[in-house]
Amino acid sequence: MSALGFFPDILILSITFILMIIYRERLADFFLKTRLPNFVVYLIASMPFMLFEENINCLPTGCKLIPPTIPFLFAFILILGLIVKYTKVKSLLRIIVGFSIFGIIIEYTVGATSFALQSLISPFGLFLAIWVGISYAYISLISLTILLRNKNKTLKCLT
Repeated sequence: MSALGFFPDILILSITFILMIIYRERLADFFLKTRLPNFVVYLIASMPFMLFEENINCLPTGCKLIPPTIPFLFAFILILGLIVKYTKVKSLLRIIVGFSIFGIIIEYTVGATSFALQSLISPFGLFLAIWVGISYAYISLISLTILLRNKNKTLKCLT
């Protein structure tokens, strides 16, 4: 967690995540105003949320402006985008749940919080698993909204 402490960090990330869910279409519209290819907009849209989330959950990496985990998360987002782009997946909820489960597995095996997640039976381990899932949903929500909106428009035009 950041220098603010455990509970303020949880509150900040939770409130911003709820606001992102409520205003995800407007946030997606903001990013779509650019004249870049949709997939590039998808990648660019994930960066501010990735940086914000990693600076809230930064204790394992030392609370730097650009944590060393960003390239790995960006690679995960890139692979997720390619999977969504080249498959027939249309459900935002299913993709985010799958990506969150993937994030929990990654953090459980090689992540900075693997020591705490190894004891999922403890309340802290269970909380941390849920928190990791929310964090992965946080970094992918708006960008996936952009990618799926454009994909669904293309599919509707083709039918």
